[in-house]
Formats: sequence, structure tokens, C-alpha cells
Amino acid sequence: MANSIVRMVLGASAWLLSHTRNNIQNWLLSTQWRRMPPDEGDIPGIYPDARMEKDGYMALNAQGAAHV
Repeated sequence: MANSIVRMVLGASAWLLSHTRNNIQNWLLSTQWRRMPPDEGDIPGIYPDARMEKDGYMALNAQGAAHV
């Protein structure tokens, strides 16, 4: 009997932890991460690997873009 109560309490706490948001998740939701406004066309994209990121950076740098 006590063993099943302990399992229920641990299961309920694990479920609650998996459904609560942490500070980083709240911040990302508040900033609407990676949602670009329609009039912003010069925001660089996200690249899947470092080589593509570097190529994109070099192309942006060659166009005379400002560093942030």
C-alpha cells in the first residue's frame, strides 16, 4: 500500500516537472524566437553546420554588412 502511494507521488511529481516551463523556455516564448517581422529581409538564416555558417558569414561580410 505504501509502495503504491510512493509510486503515485513520484509519478505525479515527474509529470508536473515535465509540464512546467523553466526560465529559458519562458524567455524564448516571450521573445518569439526566430520569428522575423515581414519587413526584415536582411536577417541571416540558421545554418545546419559550421561550414555553411562560415560560408554565409563570409558572403555577408563580402557584401559589406555591418558586424553586430
